[in-house]
Amino acid sequence: WPSCRPEVNWPYLGLSAFLPLILALGVALLCGALASLRLHQQGGSSRSAFRRLLLTLGISFAFTFLVFFLWEECRTVIGVLGVAVGRGSDQRIMGILRAYGQGFLSVDRAKAAGWYQKAAESGDAQAQVLLARCLAEGTGVPKDLGAALRWSEASAALGEPQGMLLAGDLNFPKSQAIANAWYHQALLASVAQARRGDGEGALTCGRIYLKGKGVQADKVQGLAWLLLAEQLGLAPMRVMAVKAEMADATPDQRMQARERMQTIHLVAAEARPTPP
Repeated sequence: WPSCRPEVNWPYLGLSAFLPLILALGVALLCGALASLRLHQQGGSSRSAFRRLLLTLGISFAFTFLVFFLWEECRTVIGVLGVAVGRGSDQRIMGILRAYGQGFLSVDRAKAAGWYQKAAESGDAQAQVLLARCLAEGTGVPKDLGAALRWSEASAALGEPQGMLLAGDLNFPKSQAIANAWYHQALLASVAQARRGDGEGALTCGRIYLKGKGVQADKVQGLAWLLLAEQLGLAPMRVMAVKAEMADATPDQRMQARERMQTIHLVAAEARPTPP
């Protein structure tokens, strides 16, 4: 894959290291003060005591800085370690980090697509969808609708609803019947996810109804699923998208959606398997 410089977001790296640096200095000074009191009480040669004090400061500073810095960058570091052993899910995460410039990695769409491909080839269904989208949009790679369709269908075959939706979108211009079949499968898979308590599954159901993918467009039904998704639990950015959709609805639509969400939630809860 093409290379793009700079690979490291140095300004972010400097800022993210600043707080751990201050904390590490504070811990080191505290340890040094305690060590000084102890050495003073023990007596002995001043040169030996000074060396021991420096050793205490150095070890406490290095250890504290490493702990706080890794805590700050744990997601990226874990991703790097997973990538080192060739784990598909971590290769996908590394691709996401490169796509959006998260952590100390700068934005590089080409490298992101490269990581998606590595993860997709290892059988990661979510990475296959991400790679298919890159190919469909020409993001980081040359646009290739045929390859995008193959990867989306590979993801769909592994049961990934987003792969089914994308396969439907890519088939739609050529065959509405094939597209609707994929949309129907995506809806069934998403409902099954929601019944297991997965907010992402409910979110996908909502989007299917809002956009009328393979079903009659129904804004109230779509909003009801979005509300259920928020209740089941979503990432903050997803919650913002739900709130934006709700803000765009009329008061009557919002009221109907809340009423319908209660019914959907009840049915989903009854179908949800109880833990052993």
